[in-house]
Amino acid sequence: MATATKSRMTASEFLTWENSLSDVRHEFVEGEVFAMTGTTRQHNEVVMNLVMQLRPALNGTPCRVFALDIKVRVEAANAYFYPDLVITCSDKDLDVSGPAILTEPSVIIEVSSPSTADYDLAGKFVRYRMLPSLKEYVIVAPLSHGATVFRKQDNGHWEVISELMDLNIATINFSCSFTELFANVAYVPPESRE
Repeated sequence: MATATKSRMTASEFLTWENSLSDVRHEFVEGEVFAMTGTTRQHNEVVMNLVMQLRPALNGTPCRVFALDIKVRVEAANAYFYPDLVITCSDKDLDVSGPAILTEPSVIIEVSSPSTADYDLAGKFVRYRMLPSLKEYVIVAPLSHGATVFRKQDNGHWEVISELMDLNIATINFSCSFTELFANVAYVPPESRE
Protein backbone atom coordinates (compact mmCIF):
# COMPACT_ATOMS: atom_id res chain seq x y z
CA MET A 1 0.00 0.00 0.00
CA ALA A 2 1.11 3.55 -0.67
CA THR A 3 -0.19 6.66 1.07
CA ALA A 4 -2.57 8.63 -1.12
CA THR A 5 -2.10 12.32 -1.98
CA LYS A 6 -4.67 13.58 0.51
CA SER A 7 -3.64 11.55 3.52
CA ARG A 8 -5.54 12.95 6.55
CA MET A 9 -9.34 13.18 6.69
CA THR A 10 -12.38 12.09 8.66
CA ALA A 11 -14.25 8.88 7.84
CA SER A 12 -17.11 10.93 6.37
CA GLU A 13 -14.72 12.97 4.21
CA PHE A 14 -13.04 9.75 3.09
CA LEU A 15 -16.32 8.15 1.96
CA THR A 16 -17.35 11.26 0.02
CA TRP A 17 -13.88 11.65 -1.51
CA GLU A 18 -13.51 8.00 -2.50
CA ASN A 19 -17.01 7.86 -3.99
CA SER A 20 -16.01 10.73 -6.29
CA LEU A 21 -13.18 8.62 -7.75
CA SER A 22 -13.75 6.02 -10.42
CA ASP A 23 -10.68 3.89 -10.82
CA VAL A 24 -8.65 3.68 -7.60
CA ARG A 25 -9.60 1.98 -4.35
CA HIS A 26 -8.35 3.27 -1.00
CA GLU A 27 -8.34 1.98 2.54
CA PHE A 28 -8.87 4.27 5.52
CA VAL A 29 -7.24 3.74 8.91
CA GLU A 30 -7.64 6.25 11.73
CA GLY A 31 -7.65 9.30 9.46
CA GLU A 32 -4.99 8.11 7.02
CA VAL A 33 -5.80 7.12 3.45
CA PHE A 34 -3.87 4.46 1.56
CA ALA A 35 -4.09 3.74 -2.17
CA MET A 36 -4.52 0.06 -2.93
CA THR A 37 -1.81 -1.45 -5.08
CA GLY A 38 -2.47 -3.47 -8.20
CA THR A 39 -2.84 -7.21 -8.19
CA THR A 40 -0.90 -10.05 -9.77
CA ARG A 41 -2.12 -12.83 -12.02
CA GLN A 42 -1.53 -15.36 -9.22
CA HIS A 43 -3.51 -13.24 -6.76
CA ASN A 44 -6.41 -12.94 -9.21
CA GLU A 45 -6.38 -16.69 -9.97
CA VAL A 46 -6.65 -17.55 -6.25
CA VAL A 47 -9.49 -15.05 -5.71
CA MET A 48 -11.40 -16.43 -8.70
CA ASN A 49 -10.76 -20.04 -7.64
CA LEU A 50 -12.18 -19.25 -4.20
CA VAL A 51 -15.22 -17.47 -5.60
CA MET A 52 -15.93 -20.42 -7.89
CA GLN A 53 -15.76 -22.82 -4.92
CA LEU A 54 -17.55 -20.64 -2.37
CA ARG A 55 -20.58 -19.48 -4.38
CA PRO A 56 -22.08 -22.94 -4.92
CA ALA A 57 -21.10 -24.00 -1.38
CA LEU A 58 -23.11 -21.07 0.04
CA ASN A 59 -26.21 -21.64 -2.14
CA GLY A 60 -29.20 -22.35 0.09
CA THR A 61 -27.55 -20.76 3.12
CA PRO A 62 -28.08 -17.27 4.55
CA CYS A 63 -24.47 -16.39 3.68
CA ARG A 64 -22.94 -14.67 0.64
CA VAL A 65 -19.39 -14.15 -0.60
CA PHE A 66 -18.17 -10.83 -1.99
CA ALA A 67 -14.83 -10.23 -3.72
CA LEU A 68 -12.46 -7.31 -4.16
CA ASP A 69 -14.63 -4.19 -4.39
CA ILE A 70 -16.74 -4.33 -1.22
CA LYS A 71 -15.70 -2.25 1.77
CA VAL A 72 -15.71 -3.58 5.32
CA ARG A 73 -16.12 -1.04 8.08
CA VAL A 74 -14.37 -1.68 11.38
CA GLU A 75 -16.03 0.98 13.50
CA ALA A 76 -13.99 0.29 16.66
CA ALA A 77 -10.78 0.90 14.68
CA ASN A 78 -12.12 3.88 12.69
CA ALA A 79 -11.18 1.99 9.53
CA TYR A 80 -12.47 0.85 6.13
CA PHE A 81 -10.82 -2.01 4.25
CA TYR A 82 -11.27 -3.86 0.95
CA PRO A 83 -10.67 -7.53 1.80
CA ASP A 84 -9.99 -9.82 -1.13
CA LEU A 85 -13.01 -11.91 -0.12
CA VAL A 86 -15.56 -11.44 2.61
CA ILE A 87 -18.36 -13.76 3.69
CA THR A 88 -21.31 -12.37 5.57
CA CYS A 89 -24.41 -14.06 6.93
CA SER A 90 -25.85 -10.83 8.33
CA ASP A 91 -29.31 -9.62 7.28
CA LYS A 92 -28.02 -6.06 7.80
CA ASP A 93 -25.10 -6.61 5.41
CA LEU A 94 -27.30 -8.32 2.82
CA ASP A 95 -29.94 -5.56 2.81
CA VAL A 96 -29.61 -4.21 -0.75
CA SER A 97 -31.20 -0.88 0.20
CA GLY A 98 -28.19 -0.06 2.41
CA PRO A 99 -24.73 1.10 1.33
CA ALA A 100 -22.26 -1.37 -0.18
CA ILE A 101 -20.32 -1.41 3.08
CA LEU A 102 -20.29 -4.56 5.20
CA THR A 103 -20.14 -4.23 8.99
CA GLU A 104 -20.86 -7.77 10.22
CA PRO A 105 -18.67 -10.21 8.25
CA SER A 106 -18.28 -13.78 9.49
CA VAL A 107 -15.16 -14.63 7.45
CA ILE A 108 -12.52 -12.41 5.84
CA ILE A 109 -9.96 -13.80 3.39
CA GLU A 110 -6.84 -11.93 2.30
CA VAL A 111 -4.68 -13.23 -0.55
CA SER A 112 -1.22 -12.18 0.53
CA SER A 113 1.99 -11.33 -1.26
CA PRO A 114 5.51 -10.81 0.06
CA SER A 115 4.87 -7.04 0.12
CA THR A 116 1.52 -7.27 1.98
CA ALA A 117 2.09 -10.29 4.26
CA ASP A 118 3.17 -8.34 7.34
CA TYR A 119 0.35 -5.82 7.00
CA ASP A 120 -2.26 -8.53 6.42
CA LEU A 121 -1.16 -10.23 9.62
CA ALA A 122 -0.34 -7.32 11.90
CA GLY A 123 -2.11 -4.20 10.63
CA LYS A 124 -5.31 -5.64 9.25
CA PHE A 125 -5.86 -8.62 11.53
CA VAL A 126 -5.40 -6.50 14.65
CA ARG A 127 -8.25 -4.32 13.44
CA TYR A 128 -10.41 -7.09 11.97
CA ARG A 129 -10.43 -8.78 15.40
CA MET A 130 -12.39 -5.77 16.67
CA LEU A 131 -15.39 -6.96 14.60
CA PRO A 132 -17.68 -8.84 17.01
CA SER A 133 -19.16 -10.85 14.10
CA LEU A 134 -15.81 -12.13 12.75
CA LYS A 135 -15.28 -15.83 13.38
CA GLU A 136 -12.46 -16.66 10.96
CA TYR A 137 -9.69 -14.77 9.22
CA VAL A 138 -7.82 -16.52 6.42
CA ILE A 139 -4.52 -15.53 4.83
CA VAL A 140 -3.74 -17.34 1.57
CA ALA A 141 -0.20 -17.23 0.16
CA PRO A 142 -0.32 -17.98 -3.58
CA LEU A 143 3.44 -18.10 -4.18
CA SER A 144 4.09 -20.70 -1.47
CA HIS A 145 0.76 -22.51 -1.92
CA GLY A 146 -0.07 -22.10 1.76
CA ALA A 147 -2.93 -20.88 3.93
CA THR A 148 -3.32 -19.91 7.56
CA VAL A 149 -6.69 -19.83 9.29
CA PHE A 150 -7.29 -17.82 12.45
CA ARG A 151 -10.41 -19.17 14.17
CA LYS A 152 -12.10 -17.41 17.07
CA GLN A 153 -12.77 -19.72 20.00
CA ASP A 154 -15.73 -19.56 22.40
CA ASN A 155 -13.48 -17.90 24.99
CA GLY A 156 -12.62 -15.10 22.52
CA HIS A 157 -9.05 -16.27 21.86
CA TRP A 158 -7.87 -16.92 18.31
CA GLU A 159 -6.56 -20.36 17.32
CA VAL A 160 -3.97 -20.45 14.52
CA ILE A 161 -4.23 -23.30 12.03
CA SER A 162 -1.66 -23.74 9.26
CA GLU A 163 -3.44 -25.62 6.52
CA LEU A 164 -1.33 -28.16 4.65
CA MET A 165 -3.53 -29.88 2.05
CA ASP A 166 -7.01 -28.34 2.24
CA LEU A 167 -8.50 -25.02 3.21
CA ASN A 168 -11.14 -25.54 5.91
CA ILE A 169 -13.48 -22.73 6.97
CA ALA A 170 -15.53 -24.18 9.83
CA THR A 171 -17.86 -21.19 10.18
CA ILE A 172 -19.53 -22.02 6.87
CA ASN A 173 -18.68 -25.73 6.79
CA PHE A 174 -16.47 -25.26 3.73
CA SER A 175 -13.50 -27.26 2.53
CA CYS A 176 -11.43 -26.78 -0.61
CA SER A 177 -8.39 -28.80 -1.66
CA PHE A 178 -5.18 -26.95 -2.37
CA THR A 179 -5.36 -28.42 -5.87
CA GLU A 180 -8.58 -26.45 -6.42
CA LEU A 181 -7.41 -23.40 -4.47
CA PHE A 182 -4.15 -23.04 -6.39
CA ALA A 183 -5.33 -24.23 -9.82
CA ASN A 184 -3.34 -22.40 -12.54
CA VAL A 185 -1.05 -20.82 -9.93
CA ALA A 186 2.63 -21.78 -10.13
CA TYR A 187 4.52 -22.50 -6.92
CA VAL A 188 7.44 -20.10 -6.49
CA PRO A 189 10.44 -21.34 -4.46
CA PRO A 190 11.45 -19.11 -1.50
CA GLU A 191 14.66 -17.89 -3.14
CA SER A 192 12.67 -16.55 -6.13
CA ARG A 193 10.00 -14.62 -4.18
CA GLU A 194 10.10 -10.84 -3.92
